[in-house]
Amino acid sequence: MGIVNIPEASYEDHDRLMEEWFKQIGWGEVSERMKIAMKKVVAWIGNQLTVDQLQGLFKFRAEDENSFEWMDWAVFIFGWLHLQIAYANLLHKQYLGTPTGCGLRQAFKLLKCKGLTTILTKGSFHHNLDEALKHVAEAHILEDWLVISGAKDIYPENLKSYKNLLRS
Repeated sequence: MGIVNIPEASYEDHDRLMEEWFKQIGWGEVSERMKIAMKKVVAWIGNQLTVDQLQGLFKFRAEDENSFEWMDWAVFIFGWLHLQIAYANLLHKQYLGTPTGCGLRQAFKLLKCKGLTTILTKGSFHHNLDEALKHVAEAHILEDWLVISGAKDIYPENLKSYKNLLRS
């Protein structure tokens, strides 16, 4: 869907947004809305604010004229993106450590990850942090596997049982 210049600060704003979204996906006509109301269930996924506002709108519309207006066709689902971002930032804050000691900062230095020593909200920070956390987790798992398996190094023949374990 296209970008619109409508704020998301109130129920009225979300009502206007819903109308705009309906137009963009071809639900502007009454006949199309009747089909949706009688034949479909649509999942609307968004951040917590959007989901809360749309659920409130759903409650306000409980006495409207028809099932489309009531929004009976809609199931509002919390999108997990913001929760994942918050969790990654929490891990960053809690485990950053120092450049000389243990912690993520040392791992970022070894992995040559730039721009991850301070939390940023713009740019590719979250993507880069997510990738770095995955690499660090994989390295820890492989190190633990060496200890558990008794292997001396990580070579393909030593990893066969590790890969089979991951598949199961």
